[in-house]
Formats: sequence, C-alpha cells, structure tokens
Amino acid sequence: MQVSRPIGSIEYAILGEKTNVLTFLPPETRMFAMKWLVRVGPCPLLRVTEYCFDLPIRRVVRESPSLFIHIPRCAGTLINTALYGRFIGHRTALWYKKADRRLFEQKYKFAVVRDPVDRFVSAFHFLRAGGTAEIEASPRAARLMQKFKSIVEFMDYVDARNSQALARIDPVFHAQADYVLDEHGRLMVDEVFLLGDIAGKKLSVPGRVIDLGIVANSSDGSKAAKDAEAIGQFVKRHYASDYELLTSHKSSARRRLSASIS
Repeated sequence: MQVSRPIGSIEYAILGEKTNVLTFLPPETRMFAMKWLVRVGPCPLLRVTEYCFDLPIRRVVRESPSLFIHIPRCAGTLINTALYGRFIGHRTALWYKKADRRLFEQKYKFAVVRDPVDRFVSAFHFLRAGGTAEIEASPRAARLMQKFKSIVEFMDYVDARNSQALARIDPVFHAQADYVLDEHGRLMVDEVFLLGDIAGKKLSVPGRVIDLGIVANSSDGSKAAKDAEAIGQFVKRHYASDYELLTSHKSSARRRLSASIS
C-alpha cells in the first residue's frame, strides 16, 4: 500500500523507507540535533518542520493512540516496529512533552524497563559489536569500547573518572529513570512494564497488540558470570536511580500487568 508522505519530506525510495535527512549524521550528532531543535524551536516552527521533514515528532507517532518511550537495550526496537512500523529513536518522556505538550497529554504513554545489571551488560556488548543489524552504534563509542579486553577493565576505566563519565560515553548507558521521570523525579508515563514480566507474551496497548514471543529476558551476562559480583556492585553505584524506579513502581506495575498481557 502506498503511504502518503508530508510535502517536502526528505526520504528517498532508493535509500529505504526508514531513511531521513538525519540518517547521514552520526548517532550522537542526530540526538544532539533533535534535542537542540526541541529546546530552541518555537512550537509553530516545530509543526512546520514536521510537515516538511517529518521531524521532530514523526507522523506515525502522532497518528498512534500510544506513545512508547524507548529506553535503549529494553527490547524497544521490536516494540517500535510493531507499534509504528519503524525504528523511531530514543526520546525521553520529557523531550516529547517539551516538543508538543498537548500531544503528550493526550496519548497513552508507556515504557519497558529491564534489570539494571542485564541492561548494562547488554549495552557493553552492543557497543563493542558496533551495534546490531537493525541499529548502528556510535562509531566513536564503539571504538572506545573495543579498547577494553573485558567488562571489568571498562568498569575500572569508568570508576577512575568522574560520576558522569558513563553517561557521556553513549546514550545506551543513560539511566532508565532519565527516560521516564521529570526534573522532580515524578513518573511521566502511564505504565512501566518490566521486561522480565512481558518477555514471551503479548502486550496489549491502545491501537496494537504487540507480540513479544521472540523476546527473551536475557543479555550477554553469561559471558561475564565470573565477574557477576563486581558488575552488580558497579551497577548499584552508577544506577541507583534505576533501582529506586524499579522499587517504587514494580508492585503497582505488576498489579496492572494481567490486564495488559496474554
């Protein structure tokens, strides 16, 4: 079926449906550009750029009744594809609210979070591999990660620097809490699902039933089993906000879970 595009949309059939003008920039540059546009652009300008270039909020996101906050390394690519038909990118709930407050308040908003240790190990191996077939890793971050012989060596590198060193390497290392909480630590989404609870099941959200049957709640943790204690201590130091998020919202999320999965 032919899908209509906004007039002036910079998408070329020869490069594929998912290609847009920002694809040619490195991942970290694309993220900076999107944040800058939302921060400095007045609302009328943002609506014009969406009409012409399908940015910053994509048309498929606007047309869906659900807004998925994609936290890296939490099975979000599969959910994005099922919900929107393409990879949308990693945007925080606060980013969407600043980009279009009315749209944000009208949508059903949800996110998927993951055990912090599993997610950290997954992020480490993701960058070392240069990404996946679907998602390209930042070349700069990938080159840095390839210098380390082990995950323990990488943790020592981070611990020898300031507390912001981990987040500055790449967004995949950003805390999950940063994606779903506002400046005052308040939850900005309607639902937070735990990957371990929904993996292998079907997740029902407004507008779509998402089949997560092929998703396993696992990471490359088996490769680092001998360093599990050191990794656990490192993650607790650097991701305290994620553990607080899981503790605060786990019980309420599980009470609502049975109505959303099958």
